[in-house]
Amino acid sequence: MGRRLVAIILAGLLLAGGAAAQNPAPPNPGLPARASDTAHLRGGWYPWDPYQYRDYRRGVPILTGFDVEIERALARIMSVEILLPEIAWEDHLAALSAGTADIAAGATASEARSRYAYFSKPYRTETDVLILPRGASSRYPFHTIEQMLDTFAKQKFRLGVVAGFVYADDRVNAFIADEAHREQIVPVPNDAQNLRNLLAGVIDGSSPIALLPPPRPGAGRKERASKSIRCASPPIFISC
Repeated sequence: MGRRLVAIILAGLLLAGGAAAQNPAPPNPGLPARASDTAHLRGGWYPWDPYQYRDYRRGVPILTGFDVEIERALARIMSVEILLPEIAWEDHLAALSAGTADIAAGATASEARSRYAYFSKPYRTETDVLILPRGASSRYPFHTIEQMLDTFAKQKFRLGVVAGFVYADDRVNAFIADEAHREQIVPVPNDAQNLRNLLAGVIDGSSPIALLPPPRPGAGRKERASKSIRCASPPIFISC
């Protein structure tokens, strides 16, 4: 059960600018064509600390993060300017498919996405966990994917998901996509909204999100929120 994070890159970009994905497949006529502007690398970001986030320095917001800096390094190698507007992940994927964006970081490889994008080699791994309100884990004594999904179905568990995400196990993706579970699934643009919904009681749990390192200095709101939530133990989703 693994989820390796890669960059997904539009075919036309690779043909025009050369180089981030390893050994790309031959051009696929079904992939969207890239616009003629080769001076810019069109990407995007959404709140996903520590990979993509705004760091406030003397009150000035500075976009940074592991994924952001990798994309900027790629743009420097290609001698182009990178454009990183804030955009929901689902909309970012749609832009890649339409040919109006060139690159996205932190993606999970899937057959559906390979119809409109190439994938780099994996550049990082992470552990995903199910987030529950503190004290609630005893109500969900599952230890396998099958047990978890069976519990979700029987208890009408309200699951918060990030719209457009592909999760580590196809069974989870199938459960989320199943019309029979539509009223249980609460899609949002990012994990931060999932956590807000969890604290507000809108959902019963947040679908697997990265098990992050300790909060950065100044991340006080996250630390306060962490006192009210906890990770299911053991983690259900392991990415490696």
